[in-house]
Parts: sequence; C-alpha cells; structure tokens
Amino acid sequence: MSLPISPNSPKPKLASVYRIFKMWQDLAGSMERKLKAYRGEVKGKSASPYFDEFTLGELDEMLENYRTKETQAKKRLITLIYQEPEWLFMKECPGLGEVTAAHILSHIDIHKANSVSSLWKYFGFDPTEKYNPGKGTDLKSPLFAALSISLIRTNSLYRQDYDKFKAKLATENGSGHGQAIHRCIKLWLSHLWSTWREWEELPVRPPY
Repeated sequence: MSLPISPNSPKPKLASVYRIFKMWQDLAGSMERKLKAYRGEVKGKSASPYFDEFTLGELDEMLENYRTKETQAKKRLITLIYQEPEWLFMKECPGLGEVTAAHILSHIDIHKANSVSSLWKYFGFDPTEKYNPGKGTDLKSPLFAALSISLIRTNSLYRQDYDKFKAKLATENGSGHGQAIHRCIKLWLSHLWSTWREWEELPVRPPY
C-alpha cells in the first residue's frame, strides 16, 4: 500500500516544519562530526594539519548557528504538535516524544493505513523480511533511533517484551539486541495503529 508523503502530506504545515528541523539537525550533526575529526578528537585519527585555529573558530560559529536554528525549529515544531488533535492520545504513548509524533503525523494518513502491516512496511519494517540492520529507509532511521532508546528505558510491556525476546535470542546465538528492538518497535506500531484507528472511529482488524 502506498501512503502519502509530503508534499502530499495529510499535515503539510507540520511536514514542512519537520523537514526544516531535520535539515538543521543534520547540518549541525555533520559539522560537529567534521570538527571532531579536524581536531583529532575521533578515536584513531590525528588532528588535520590543514585547519588553523582561526578556521576552526569560524566552523565553530557555523556549528553554533546550526544548533540555534535547530533549537528554534524544534520549538516551533513542538508548538504545532500541541495543536494537533492526535496529540491528545499520542502524548500517552510510551516512549513517544513530540518530534517523533511530528515525524509520524507528517507522513501517515491513518484513513489509508487499513492494516498494521501497511504501517510497518511504510516505515521500513516489512513483515515479510527478516531483521536487517543494514537496511533502512529515510522514514525508518529517525523512528528507529528515537524508539530504540526511549522504549527500553520505559518500565512498560515494551521493555518486558524486549527483555524476553533478547534473552531468548541470546541463548540461541549469543546476541539479539537489534532484533529485540526491531520486534519491540513493530509491537509499538501495532498498538499505535489500533489506538489511532479507534480514535478516528475507523475499522480495526484483529491483531496477527
């Protein structure tokens, strides 16, 4: 199933501000990594001889500007999220913050997502494929990054599911963190899908 993505977003204003926030965030992150490399602050790398302190100072100013723009865009994004009617139930979702909510609302039209598998597939969690840490989408990466940290920090059924699945995998192959997180996020998305559909008074299929 093909779900709408901006500029055909169901919430174009929110999608626009979210893209701007991500742009500044990505620019700041990239500049910060470069500065660390230039200064020899990355393990296994020495300082670059091609950048003097004056040039590095200019790059520091650029990074500070990117961070300021990122903060401003985030504040605007949060303000918009608080105005969205879906935030009434989304704020109760374990592990879900305003930025992740904006990411989801910017891209998903729940009226067209008539099965949880469509939501999984849209975010790169294809139910027909096995866990592959090297495979992702532009939509999966920010969702995975946010939820992989927040869900296992919560004292919720998601943390319990993570612990059980990881323990099972550890006895089988000695690992399993990534696969357990993958399963945890799919479970979280299934609960979000059913709650959202019910909130919109849309049909909800029985879970798999």
